[in-house]
Amino acid sequence: AKKTLKAIGAKLSLIPEGKKFFSKLERILKDRARMMEEEQVDWGMAELLAYGSIAMEGKPMRLTGQDVERGTFSHRHAVVKVEDSEEEYMHLSHLAPEQGKVEIFNSLLSEYAVMGFEYGYAFYEPNALQIWEAQFGDFVNGAQIILDQYLCAAEEKWKAMNGLVLLLPHGYEGQGAEHSSARMERFLSTAADANMQLVNCTTPANFFHVLRRQLAPERNFRKPLVVFTPKSLLRHPKCVSTLDELAKGRFQEVIDDAQADAKAVTSVLLCQGKIYYELLEKQQELGADDTAIVRVEQLHPLPEKQLAALLKKYKNATRYLWVQEEPANMGAWMYVHSCFAEHEELQQYRLQRISRDASGAPATGSSVRWAAQQKAIVEQAFADRITVEQTAKKAKSRA
Repeated sequence: AKKTLKAIGAKLSLIPEGKKFFSKLERILKDRARMMEEEQVDWGMAELLAYGSIAMEGKPMRLTGQDVERGTFSHRHAVVKVEDSEEEYMHLSHLAPEQGKVEIFNSLLSEYAVMGFEYGYAFYEPNALQIWEAQFGDFVNGAQIILDQYLCAAEEKWKAMNGLVLLLPHGYEGQGAEHSSARMERFLSTAADANMQLVNCTTPANFFHVLRRQLAPERNFRKPLVVFTPKSLLRHPKCVSTLDELAKGRFQEVIDDAQADAKAVTSVLLCQGKIYYELLEKQQELGADDTAIVRVEQLHPLPEKQLAALLKKYKNATRYLWVQEEPANMGAWMYVHSCFAEHEELQQYRLQRISRDASGAPATGSSVRWAAQQKAIVEQAFADRITVEQTAKKAKSRA
């Protein structure tokens, strides 16, 4: 409820009496209070509200990983230090007397050991929100044995259900081959029969809801949840959600283009994650009202029926594109293309790909080259519209 969210937000913004935090932290707490007052929250605040709301329902939550207390990108600040001592304070542990236990620990630099421990802990405490976060999603390969032997296969091998959540920062910001990709293609290659949930949310509200969905009362089962989380979107001015979207909404597997006039649309761009905001910016720059941008928030299980129903309404579309930042042999392309080919209602849509060329490395080490590649992907997605604009400009220039 909105009232509950506001109460949690007030606690998360509190500077306890008699304690002095660093001035930067005090500014962050004031920003939290401002967001709650304006009822517009960013990614970090929506995340904390998800944890707080779960704790207020009496359920425990546990988060471990490298630098999770602050967050690698300084967006979380779940555990803060008092200025003149080593005393620590965690707002999430001071919400209500009867709340669920909250544990947030920075871990040693071993993905294999820590993820393995948390996977086992999730068996011990199936009614807790159990989370392991990678400092960068790329580093999850350090725990590949846990993924292959347990997380992806345990239910089929041993009928063992587990609800561990993985938060894997993912997105191409020009930071090179070691800080761009959580290798979603590896997860998708072992995704079958709803053995796990793979999502790439584009709004704080959707992230809030997918975390809460893990412990929804109607769920009498547990499935691993892998979330490809953002980096630059943590502070993107358009990546915000209203409190109403948190209080009244639900997790959306697919998000349609709310501004599109279905009859006018001739091109449909399907995408997931950070690239959406770059496509949106270009769409608005060009005034491309003949292009709809559809976000596939859940990759597995792919919401095929929802996609089929959504695409059906764009009756005049002749161009269906899958747009991704990752190289052609990585990311979600091969998985999505296969699903479209196999699903009877989706076979009619000839999905084409726009991406980086196939590569042995996840990303280039040159930020200049990265920027050129990123620009090419976005422009290629609007190639028809850009060609028309350029032709018009040339004609006007000649005139």
